[in-house]
Amino acid sequence: MGLPTAEASALPPTVFSPPSALTQGDEGTISVNENGSPAAGVDIFLFVNQGKQPLGTTNNVGQLPFDPALLTGKVRVTVAVRECPEGTEVYLVSVETDDACREVEDASDEPDCRCDVVGAIWWGPSISVDVTSLVAEGAGSSITQNPWFWLATGAAVGTGVIVGTSGDSDTDTVIPQPTISTGISPMPTPPPAAPLPTPTPAPTAAETNFSGPYDIDVIQIEDPAGHFPFIGNLPGSIDVFGNNGNFRATGQQPWVRVDGNISMSSGDFDANGQGNVAGRSGIRVRFSGHIDPMSPYRITGWYEMGVNGGLPTGRPIRYRIDGQMR
Repeated sequence: MGLPTAEASALPPTVFSPPSALTQGDEGTISVNENGSPAAGVDIFLFVNQGKQPLGTTNNVGQLPFDPALLTGKVRVTVAVRECPEGTEVYLVSVETDDACREVEDASDEPDCRCDVVGAIWWGPSISVDVTSLVAEGAGSSITQNPWFWLATGAAVGTGVIVGTSGDSDTDTVIPQPTISTGISPMPTPPPAAPLPTPTPAPTAAETNFSGPYDIDVIQIEDPAGHFPFIGNLPGSIDVFGNNGNFRATGQQPWVRVDGNISMSSGDFDANGQGNVAGRSGIRVRFSGHIDPMSPYRITGWYEMGVNGGLPTGRPIRYRIDGQMR
């Protein structure tokens, strides 16, 4: 199962109130740093259902006063940093989306910009963002896209990952995660096969059809760059179409659809795809392996995310998969 999303939290509805004049004691502060120093002249926007709302520009000490009452209720906000030729922009995105940068880019008139999703914070009177290290902090929790800063900000605890809170509680929720290896570990020894009472002849290529739902387990993870906290585990089942030499595998997030070819005689397949991974769009994935051409059609293989770069550090994460048709 993957990490819980904002939709899974039982939060009260978000209400946007238009800006009003601030009185003493009502205002909050957004602080923006660059390489640890205050960043002046950074434009900050609040992205709500009504569209892009400008909050203002940071002053010479990298701060911008704002009204925390602009959003009411328990509000989870995705922080995105956009580097443009004219300068740096910070977006606080409160709409439900699986790609905050896509929402920001669609509402912008400047095409020559780079957008990075920093992570998710709780809306509150004190918000800080570092546009260089891509770290954001708000009320209750902080999540960062950069694996090295994941540990530096205290967002990893024991064998769990802090992903925020739900309801009216301000206590971070720790989601247990499976053990991750940083190198290749030996495959588990499969149990001895039970003897078959009557040998069954292998089906011909014309008789074989690999299509159907497959229950799968992740039995090994290779993750030298530390991407797992931002992606999570793969779903427990996938849908496979494998017929006439064509192969396709789909599943729930974080699985990205792949298409390719399969040998109808041997069951060997190789497929590729592209989609959203860890908040980044256009990440290439590959699924290659083997399906036994006899019932119960056991499937084994490697599912790789970040093929040829795309994820931070340019190194991929690989999942070893074992399963069979349902």
